[in-house]
Amino acid sequence: MDRMSDNRRGRGRPSKGERDPGIMCRPPAPVAEIIRARAEALGMYYGEYVSAILSEYVGLSYLLPLPHDIESQEELPMPRTA
Repeated sequence: MDRMSDNRRGRGRPSKGERDPGIMCRPPAPVAEIIRARAEALGMYYGEYVSAILSEYVGLSYLLPLPHDIESQEELPMPRTA
């Protein structure tokens, strides 16, 4: 294991399970605008929102990612620096 992965252990978002990195899409601009707006309204990342739509469409709604509750997240106190 390299040093970078040792330093990151236990940090970041929890795993979302196995993913297929080979599927990507570039929707037409009007579709992308709607995806962005709806994902942001739900507090989801764009890819999560697209995955949710596709999961439901193919009948695997139990795989739907959950929206993030960004409204209830507190701002972290950050010390001011010079």
